[in-house]
Amino acid sequence: MLAVAPVIGLLVLVTSAGPSAAQPYNHDNSSAALGVSARSVPRGGRVGISGSGFAPYSVVSLYVRSTPVLIGTTSADGNGAISVSVALPASVPPGNHTLTATGPAIAGGTSTLSAPITVGSKESGGGLAVTGANAAYVCAGVVALALICGLMILNIRRRRA
Repeated sequence: MLAVAPVIGLLVLVTSAGPSAAQPYNHDNSSAALGVSARSVPRGGRVGISGSGFAPYSVVSLYVRSTPVLIGTTSADGNGAISVSVALPASVPPGNHTLTATGPAIAGGTSTLSAPITVGSKESGGGLAVTGANAAYVCAGVVALALICGLMILNIRRRRA
């Protein structure tokens, strides 16, 4: 019986420390990450967005910010999570921007998730540098090397014959 009393006191302390149900609050999750499929996207390109912490089945608005532009809305699932692919408007200028998802929070108020992205020009494919080797040049080099080796072997056999 003595061991139960401190536990009950702890439960009372924990439950009384939370926000009152009668006082909804704004829950800014800007420190919580919004999941994005790519950190660099070409103008007019698509990006996958995911996050959680919204009220179940609520409508969540999606924005690209520097100058806020609504890029779509989606509905949270029964767990308050979202997962959607949206197209960035071609009018969004190249540079650094922030994607945000804003909607009702589970505990009331508003929840906002954000993630940084870089918008590149259509010509640059998102502003990423091209890396790696061109496969056509690699294949041509392998064929040329095989041809040279074949000619050398043929030349050595002729000399021995």
